[in-house]
Amino acid sequence: MNILCGYNANIDAVYRITGREVESILDEVDKNELLMKIENQPHIINSLEDFLAGLIHCMEYGRGAEWFIYSRDVLDFLKNVFLKRQR
Repeated sequence: MNILCGYNANIDAVYRITGREVESILDEVDKNELLMKIENQPHIINSLEDFLAGLIHCMEYGRGAEWFIYSRDVLDFLKNVFLKRQR
């Protein structure tokens, strides 16, 4: 039996986030909600708490994830914070 496996990798942007940057975003969120979402990963992004829960999870386990952003406010926040700093 022959088996063919294919893997797709999409890299839209690479950004080296610092501890200070994570701390500044932490100042923007509800800490209790964030802790709850770290324990129960939502796997989609509707809030900054969702974003940070996913980021912390990926950093803790050293792996990537692909979560869709469903909030225009969160998307605009992330673009302002990360894309403007890259240029």
